[in-house]
Amino acid sequence: MAAAAGGAPAGHVLPVVRQRGAGPVRRAAVTAEASAREVAGSEHVGDRPLRVGVVGAGLAAGWFVELLRRAGDAECVAVLRAPGGDLDEAATRLGVRALDDPDAFYGLGLEAVVVTSPSGLHADHAGMALERGCHVLVEKPLTITGAAGERLVALAAARDLRLGVVFQRRADPVFRHVASAIRDGALGTVVAVGLTLPYHRGDAYYASAAWRGTWALDGGGVLMNQGIHLLDVLVWWFGDPDDVRAFAATQARAVEVEDTAAVALRFGSGPAAGALGTVLATTASSPGHPHALDVLGTHGSLRLEGERVVRWDVEGVPAPPASQASDGGARDPRATDTANHGRVLADFLAALREGRDPLVDGREGLRSLRLVEAIYAGAGLVR
Repeated sequence: MAAAAGGAPAGHVLPVVRQRGAGPVRRAAVTAEASAREVAGSEHVGDRPLRVGVVGAGLAAGWFVELLRRAGDAECVAVLRAPGGDLDEAATRLGVRALDDPDAFYGLGLEAVVVTSPSGLHADHAGMALERGCHVLVEKPLTITGAAGERLVALAAARDLRLGVVFQRRADPVFRHVASAIRDGALGTVVAVGLTLPYHRGDAYYASAAWRGTWALDGGGVLMNQGIHLLDVLVWWFGDPDDVRAFAATQARAVEVEDTAAVALRFGSGPAAGALGTVLATTASSPGHPHALDVLGTHGSLRLEGERVVRWDVEGVPAPPASQASDGGARDPRATDTANHGRVLADFLAALREGRDPLVDGREGLRSLRLVEAIYAGAGLVR
């Protein structure tokens, strides 16, 4: 689906509604009379493990079931999968109880839920968890539309619950080191930023699940699914663009969504106000290579390839520590390194105990989603 370039709506204003609440972890309970979920009030959990459920039974669900198993301060009580699936297969594969009845799932006294279902279901699944009184951590993207994301942020605030989003590079020591250098002005004035994402997702990847590559359940292609991770890095490091121009096309795969995009950005706020940026992203390259990110400033520059800094020309600031993360996800999502997912989960669990916002709350998670929407608008894509 090719589209002509054009100007996207200027600015990406964050929602007025803010997440709030400084109380301790809250547990939802079942009332025998109504057989429905209600919040049973606040309680300090002390040293006992938090009771966590996982929504979804796919690849990402497996990551978080295993991470919860290692967490020590939480236990994965069950997974909730779509009705009609093989519960025994899911339970055996994931090593945890599998259910397909939401009432039974939320009747297990859950305090928090990790949502790993297809992106187009995030709004419904996260909304249900919040309505049932659970704190929620959502795999990216928060939702597939900004409007739906804002509703979740408002619901979490109204229920005094925590809403977090998994953007794992926010927890990576290398990316945090770079963020600090940019924020402290070590590169001088950032004048240009270039992101290249030459990934590979073959026909077998899209055939592995009917929802992949669809607007309704994937929400988009290379930008919404794979690229949003790095777009989140851009808004985190440099601020929100105030002008977006884009082309997008489906070049190689028989899918509804874009597999290739070329984007020009102008940053309007933050530490790179006025800087120009480019994004070249595809899942149609072969054999697929790690993403690369160049940052050019008047006093220094740097380049990342995958999760590693390969050039660090920043005077007076030591280079970040060598990354331990692998770059396998460029060709196959099953090879994704989950160490930073573990850091995000650990922070989320700590946030619940400490009564604070998680590393990336719902409001912050909306920023990259709004950028994707602006790119789609600029490219003339109609979802």
